[in-house]
Amino acid sequence: MKLDIESTKLAADTIRCLCADMVEKANSGHPGAAMGMADMAATLWLNHLAFDPADTGWKNRDRLVFSGGHASSLVYALVHLSGTGGLSMDALAVSICKGLALSKTRLRECAIVGLWFGFFQALMPTIGYFLGASFERYIAAFDHWIAFILLAAIGANMIRESFSKEPSPAGAALSFRAMLPLAIATSIDALAAGITFAFFLNSIFSMLFAVSLIGLTTFLISAAGVKIGSIFGAKY
Repeated sequence: MKLDIESTKLAADTIRCLCADMVEKANSGHPGAAMGMADMAATLWLNHLAFDPADTGWKNRDRLVFSGGHASSLVYALVHLSGTGGLSMDALAVSICKGLALSKTRLRECAIVGLWFGFFQALMPTIGYFLGASFERYIAAFDHWIAFILLAAIGANMIRESFSKEPSPAGAALSFRAMLPLAIATSIDALAAGITFAFFLNSIFSMLFAVSLIGLTTFLISAAGVKIGSIFGAKY
């Protein structure tokens, strides 16, 4: 898919911000090489390379190889913006915690959690895809704060309930009120990732395939996470 100059420049600027943020967060290294190569990398990756984030094992894909070290953050930024990997990990972590909190888990409980997280992980990038690249900078600036506030509120409520002498009603842990904030908090970053699908996917059918694969993967990982958490909770 060929992008116009302005869209390619926006992608390059986004890469620069990500690379600088990585070095700042790590408190190590410097982003000079990555930031200087951002225009070249965005032009190659977006306009010339054959790559499908929904099928990273595609044998006919092109390879973009940099030496290790100074350009590593550039590779991480490109992989992140392409929507490859990582989106289901928050859902896995929360699913394990759900399993730890549940006294018993059957297939039904695993499926409920998996459906909640899988649906929202597929929904958010779909919304992002249709919002368009012009919203990317605003979403990327606030998505982590939204997730933080939601998860902090959920965590505070869990701590409060742990000191309460009244037992929680059956099914409360998987209620609409309990699951909706968790599903949004664990999938909000996928909204910005969905915007980048417009850069890398050349048709709406490719986008639908990609988000379906994300949703299915998240469903399976989340359902397994609930069971894993339950096993450890019963054992320890």
